[in-house]
Amino acid sequence: MVSCKPLTLPRCRFPLSLQKRVEYLSLAVGNAKSQQHSSSSSRGDTVQFLTDVEEKLEVAQVQIEIFRAIEEGTLPSDEKQAWLEKVEERLFTITEVRLCSRSLTDFLLRERC
Repeated sequence: MVSCKPLTLPRCRFPLSLQKRVEYLSLAVGNAKSQQHSSSSSRGDTVQFLTDVEEKLEVAQVQIEIFRAIEEGTLPSDEKQAWLEKVEERLFTITEVRLCSRSLTDFLLRERC
C-alpha cells in the first residue's frame, strides 16, 4: 500500500511577484478542481487543499487591490516605495490584509479631508 501525504502549499523561498502568485494560485485551483479521485480520503485531502488555495487566492487578490491603491495614492515617494515592497514581498495572512487595508483606508480618508 502506498502512503500519500496530504496536499499542502509550499512556502515560497524566492522572489515572486504578486501577479505571479495570483497566476500560480489560479492554476492550482483549476488543477485541484479537475482531479479525479479513487477514494474518499483523497477527495477530502483535495477539498481541504482547494479551500486553502482559494483562500490564499482571495488574499492575493486583495493584496493586488491594496498595491494598486498605494501606487495611485499620493504618499511621499520613499514611503510609497516602502509600502509597495512590503505588499509585494510575500502573501499576507487574512489578518494582515485586514490591518493593512484598514490602515491604508484610514490614511486615504484623512488625505481627502
